[in-house]
Amino acid sequence: MRFLNLIREGKHQAILDFVANEPYLQSYEQTALIERGNPDEIMCFIAYHSFDFAPFKAFLKRGKLNEIRFYLARNRAIYDADLIINAGKGVLDEFIDYLLRHSAEYTEAELTDIQIKLILTDAHCMLRRYLCQTELTAQAQCFLQQRGNKLDNLVYSLCWSK
Repeated sequence: MRFLNLIREGKHQAILDFVANEPYLQSYEQTALIERGNPDEIMCFIAYHSFDFAPFKAFLKRGKLNEIRFYLARNRAIYDADLIINAGKGVLDEFIDYLLRHSAEYTEAELTDIQIKLILTDAHCMLRRYLCQTELTAQAQCFLQQRGNKLDNLVYSLCWSK
């Protein structure tokens, strides 16, 4: 309740101090912080914490690309890769970096789904960077061959043909 009072009273420095020193903020506190909309306070939160699922969705809905990039760079919890991919090209580079670092945390089915969605974007330069650094799942590779861009396929085959 103390944090919500700080939000209501608009005490910027006290909010920053609370966020930096509190080990965990409840979902409703995270949501209140997002609704307040102060970028400095949100960036401070990202520096120290991950969002819970519902606040994560609200955070992405804000559409502030610099905040989303910072969140990905800090290796914070991602609950729905689709939401990140749908955030647009402005965050795909950071998402690909995140994905390369955390691909072992995904099941093969989840990774296949993400890879197919990346193939369907028109962010070919970013996709090619990903294709050079990781081997696709069998289903995603088949999808790339059938529906992918000709140059994307060439890059992949040059990097992964045995």
